[in-house]
Amino acid sequence: MYSAEQPDLRNRTPRALDVALRVGIPFLVSVACGWVAIRLMGQARFALVPMAIAMLLTALLSPAVSWMRRRLHVPAYLAGALALVGTMGVLIAVIGHAGSALLADGGSITAMAQDVLHSTAAWLRDGPLHVQDGQLTQAVDKAQAWLATNSSNIASTVMTFGGSLSELSAMALLGLVSAFFFLGDGKRIWRSLLWLVPPRSRNRQFEASRRSWHALELYARTAVVVAVIDAVCIGLGALLLDVPFPVPLAMLVFVSAFIPFVGAIASGTVAVVLALFTGGLTTALLMAVVVLAVQQLEGNVLQPLLMGRAVSLHPYAVIVGVSLSGYLFGLVGALLAVPAMAGVMAWLRYLNDTDPFPRLEAEPDPAEGAGSGAHPAHP
Repeated sequence: MYSAEQPDLRNRTPRALDVALRVGIPFLVSVACGWVAIRLMGQARFALVPMAIAMLLTALLSPAVSWMRRRLHVPAYLAGALALVGTMGVLIAVIGHAGSALLADGGSITAMAQDVLHSTAAWLRDGPLHVQDGQLTQAVDKAQAWLATNSSNIASTVMTFGGSLSELSAMALLGLVSAFFFLGDGKRIWRSLLWLVPPRSRNRQFEASRRSWHALELYARTAVVVAVIDAVCIGLGALLLDVPFPVPLAMLVFVSAFIPFVGAIASGTVAVVLALFTGGLTTALLMAVVVLAVQQLEGNVLQPLLMGRAVSLHPYAVIVGVSLSGYLFGLVGALLAVPAMAGVMAWLRYLNDTDPFPRLEAEPDPAEGAGSGAHPAHP
């Protein structure tokens, strides 16, 4: 025991070391826990990814299910099944039309691409650059040698993708089953999970989950509206410019619109390259103007007016979140980054006494009464 004259050992510790211990140890523990969580999520992606996509699908289809239950008095599971079957029917019809168009005109596109390559080679040889025939031949030989060298790798990649089709099919089936149960009985599922929360904070966590789910619903509906507008505009532009495959191109734009920043650039590049191969430089420039106009419409009008209300996130936070999630979990991570961030931020804001949706405070508990179909993924 120390006497009154003897200083405590804690007072002998240098202040810098004391601060480093107080800050560094919790930081290292947090990093270790985050690393373990990421590893576990990566190992459990077979179950987590379908469930996450099912939640987005549930958020998108919940208004239709609520309408069928309220207006037509359809049972919950039947309403969910009808919504899922209708959505899958529309997707299958559009994909079938796009696939038939690709199969019908694929050969002509290859011939057009070869003509463009030949005309490009002629321009390089006879134009202002005066590239010699030997250099062009050498470049073609290198390309052919690269294809011959990497043909085995390409074949193995195709075989790997074919081998993963069974896994993708199983994940798709799990996602549909999860969405079916979320739409039909999501409140009871979420209510059972809330029993893990201590009773004194259960009501507050429930209210926070309502805000999080509402943010997810707003994001899903708004993202679909923005994606449809982008797809229709670029598809019409391709149709007017006589660029082939307007429907597959519109589908690509629709899917890529869910990936902020990167998706628009990728789909726009594909549209311009397709226009170049099929219509030449003038058509490609006009297609680029259409793509840039649509992107400006999305960035300056649609995103601030529509998405800004649903996702109150700084653009830099979106860029970091999408990049990090894409790096850790691939394309699926990039797709799910923004909705996950929107839901988590709405949850945390309510817990920090900043209600992002104050009007929900006056609404009755959606688990009671006739309005029980309004929020299928929480109690």
